[in-house]
Amino acid sequence: MKLNLSRKRLFSAFAVLIAGLVIPASAQEEEDVITTDTAPNNKVVATIDVGAGPHVIVLSPTSNLAYVGNYSGNSISVIDTSTNTLSGTFISAGPSPDGIAITPDGTQLYVPNDIANGTVSILNASTGALEKTITVGTNPRYVSISPDGKLAYVANEESGTISVIDTQTEAVTTSITIGKHAASATFTADSKEAYACEDGSGFVYVIDTQTSAIAHTISTVGDPLYCVLNPKSGDLYCTNFLEATISVIKGAKVTKKFRPGEIPSVPAVTPNGKYLYVPQYYTSGTNYGDTVIVVSTKTYKKVGTPITVGTGPAWVAITKNGGFAYVSNFAANTVSVIKITPAQ
Repeated sequence: MKLNLSRKRLFSAFAVLIAGLVIPASAQEEEDVITTDTAPNNKVVATIDVGAGPHVIVLSPTSNLAYVGNYSGNSISVIDTSTNTLSGTFISAGPSPDGIAITPDGTQLYVPNDIANGTVSILNASTGALEKTITVGTNPRYVSISPDGKLAYVANEESGTISVIDTQTEAVTTSITIGKHAASATFTADSKEAYACEDGSGFVYVIDTQTSAIAHTISTVGDPLYCVLNPKSGDLYCTNFLEATISVIKGAKVTKKFRPGEIPSVPAVTPNGKYLYVPQYYTSGTNYGDTVIVVSTKTYKKVGTPITVGTGPAWVAITKNGGFAYVSNFAANTVSVIKITPAQ
């Protein structure tokens, strides 16, 4: 069966595609052994009801707030992380406010309206008020904001482009074509480069943010959905969703590919760079998963025991002190809070 991933929404239509999926033997890593050596202790300490179909979670860099994009609920849930309770709901954005991002100063949320005709909403992060709507490409999927706060990259799935927004003028300055279906973009720590995934292609494109030119094309030999950055080593971990692997990128090449479990979604790296928390979105066939697996970034082996969370864990966000992990459970309409001891 040939899978046309690019025209399917990750968390609303992939269940049909995954049925009957067979992972090629060449794409599989040997099965890792779960050990308890040096593993942090992980305990779910809270479960928070949010909107329908929670997906992306972003943590405010300046307050105790977390924002959850509810893809099916057309809303953004706001969590007070000091009490792990729901503190509010924003409904100012357009339909399916999914791949949200927050500015480094914590004042604004950039919200792609995935089913809208190519727009991104800018919301006041304190009040949820709509400040501006920007026209981008077709089916904007994720937004990423550079660490220096100057640029916002919007991945437009159907356009196959990255819309570049100047955050000072709040206007699109250029559009970068990366392929048929753009999935996401991830900035390096110095904001000089961005790694853009082309959904269903097996390619990640390295973009020079000064010139908006593609500097390198990397073949992941997978199905890159989203890359996360290790804050210590600078390595990137790119989820190959249907292939059920994660590619490790150093500079401009893949140095390792490993299989952390069954079908992973978007993971998070602990601030000390030692561990990768990987949500297991699907297990066998079309069955939703319900665990998060911890992987050592040194050995790429699983450590500790899988952490049971809600159904369909889709996204992990870890607090800047490494003490808590927040997991969106797409099929359960909840967020699980994991306490990490000692903080990582």
